[in-house]
Amino acid sequence: MHRCRPPACFACFDHTTLYRQYTKMATVALLGTCDTKLFELLFLREKVLETRGVQVIMIHVGRRDVDHPAINIFQDELVARHGTGKTPYELPRDSDELIEFMSDCAAQEIKELYEDKAIDGIVSAAGPWGTQLVARIMRQALPIGFPKIIVSSVASGDTGAIVGETDIAVMCSVVDVVGFNQVLNDVLSNAGASIGAAALAYAYRRTLPPSSQLPLWR
Repeated sequence: MHRCRPPACFACFDHTTLYRQYTKMATVALLGTCDTKLFELLFLREKVLETRGVQVIMIHVGRRDVDHPAINIFQDELVARHGTGKTPYELPRDSDELIEFMSDCAAQEIKELYEDKAIDGIVSAAGPWGTQLVARIMRQALPIGFPKIIVSSVASGDTGAIVGETDIAVMCSVVDVVGFNQVLNDVLSNAGASIGAAALAYAYRRTLPPSSQLPLWR
């Protein structure tokens, strides 16, 4: 005879009831260089929002400022709040220095959002330069266990420098993250659905006491 074991039994629980009773609204941070990947990031944003119960905070971390109504946190705001006195007109010209500077600014913002429990997952889509930038932000700001996905054109090679000692999930874009074609659309759609589901699961876990998160078969 089957007997349920709290807090949940995967053999007999009602998934719909569980969703309605326990899953709160989840928020995904969408991080990217909107000056070079705006349309691709907007497509990814749309796919994240297709997951019921998920909202998006879009953060621009590129070299040049961009004005778009879907962007929630702009590059100049990051620099003003965390740039140690610099202005958007004083950004480093060297690419490596710019990655270091912008990642430090954005990491502070992301860390504050995480500590305020304002985000439940983070996702990005980027080329080679942008991948270095957003990966550094995720490594600096977020702990292991927090959902992190990067769709990248460099994911087919050695990703050790991207992931480091973290649990960043790097999804290969197969093609360049530029323009639209069926391959990129499918990959971005999968990434959006994946981070949406992961964010909902993470938001749900946050509501549970630590003792209830032990394996059911213990």
